[in-house]
Amino acid sequence: MRVFPLIFLSLFALTGCDNPTTSLTIVHTNDVHAHLLPSDLKLQDCEAGQANCYGGFARIKSVIDGIRESSENTIVLDAGDRFSGTVFYTLNKSQDITPLTQQMGYDVLTLGNHEFDDGLEELDQFAQGISAPIVSANVSFPTYPTLNKRIVPSVILNKNGLKIGVIGALSEETKVESAKAKDADITAVIPAVQKEAQALTKQGIKVLIALTHIGIEEDKKLALAVPQLDVIVGAHTHTLLSNDTNETTAYGPYPIEISHETGDKTLIITSGIAGHHLGILNTTFDKKGRITTYAGDTVRLDDTVVPDEMMTQKIALAQKGIDKIINEPIINITQDIHLTNHGRFCSESCYVGEFLTHMLKQFATDADIALLNAGGIRAGMPSGQIAFKHIAWAYPFDSTGVLVKMTGQELKEYLTLGLKKYVPDDRTNAFLQIAGGAYDFSSDTKTITNLTVAGNPIDNQKEYTVLIPSFLAEGGDGFPVKAVLKTYDLTIRDMIISAMKQSQKPIQSFENRIKKVK
Repeated sequence: MRVFPLIFLSLFALTGCDNPTTSLTIVHTNDVHAHLLPSDLKLQDCEAGQANCYGGFARIKSVIDGIRESSENTIVLDAGDRFSGTVFYTLNKSQDITPLTQQMGYDVLTLGNHEFDDGLEELDQFAQGISAPIVSANVSFPTYPTLNKRIVPSVILNKNGLKIGVIGALSEETKVESAKAKDADITAVIPAVQKEAQALTKQGIKVLIALTHIGIEEDKKLALAVPQLDVIVGAHTHTLLSNDTNETTAYGPYPIEISHETGDKTLIITSGIAGHHLGILNTTFDKKGRITTYAGDTVRLDDTVVPDEMMTQKIALAQKGIDKIINEPIINITQDIHLTNHGRFCSESCYVGEFLTHMLKQFATDADIALLNAGGIRAGMPSGQIAFKHIAWAYPFDSTGVLVKMTGQELKEYLTLGLKKYVPDDRTNAFLQIAGGAYDFSSDTKTITNLTVAGNPIDNQKEYTVLIPSFLAEGGDGFPVKAVLKTYDLTIRDMIISAMKQSQKPIQSFENRIKKVK
């Protein structure tokens, strides 16, 4: 017998779901980031028998199937960012993600910005291996006709006579955040969704869902701008909504309700990161397609969930193919190297950010400074034996290391650009971690208030040699394109591993090189 959280049963009972023409259960995931296996709060895949481990495809699959068995009026949606985050994608790209996502049985998917990490060819391979519709109203591919056929603005689902329009949308920042999205045409979200909502309404579709990868604050703006939307299933900012008071990292209650002057409402739902939670929303609609009742929450997928056996076997097979590589021992450490922001991000002073940049600076002896963007740092590292997999989880991307020249003034401006979209206690991809120097910044004005290199005040006229990922040199995360002095033969990840192997003292105490001041 399949077991899934009892909370679903109580929520389901609240909605009066005996009327198959007016009720709907929406099950949703987002920002799973290749976490096929359960992971801990550092977002590292768990060892056998490890406590406090959550998510994993087999648990997600088990709960989805259990809900579908209880309610035929169920749709299952994913709001993007299936790529990049664990060794499964680092080593095999979409080779494992595609068939396992297909087995999950989603009804509709949308694109996340990380689906562009390895270019349109990799995205196309994924899209061709998935039978579910992939929707995005503001994205097209002028140079890739096969993707234009697979990725459509919207789709209409039919559940026992209830017709549901699902409209996709992708963050406009994707062109900035991903250098390899340059061949995609990404337009403004709100006009694209408005246009599609109007077209679906003209076809008589009364229930509209936006499946978005734009972030929670942008979801709120979208809800206000397009009141025809009944539900927005969101992603991108890894936001957890929850009604459980024990969920201390929750942004707010589930769902967020946006009320309109007409008396209608739009519900916003999203479920965190790495598949640690599954979102379940039960709704009923009147004849005009307006929400009359709703109940729901995100459910933490802990070890009380019995995993799906077939999915478990398939993941084990995928893992077997990479075990030798991922378990290669590197070094022993005696302390946890953690993320900040409640263990979620590296967008302020961050221990793992210090450690990774420190290793890069040790490797690149010809660099004065080493910088890493916080968006590339995805996990902390546990104490004990550190293997290849731990570094790959912490920095899962394939950027190579490059050296560039910057004057002191340019370096200051570069660091300031990383603060442009800084929000306290939130994810800021462009925020720069540093080794070889330190800086203070104002969280109010988002400016650098003090900057040192090798313990000395910055000289605005002097030229410094700076190590950065090729992703940044190519214009990723909105940084200017930089002329490259030297390209290393190794990826950032392999540079870090090489330095760790050679270092006699790889762990330094947490120096708090980046200070937030008022």
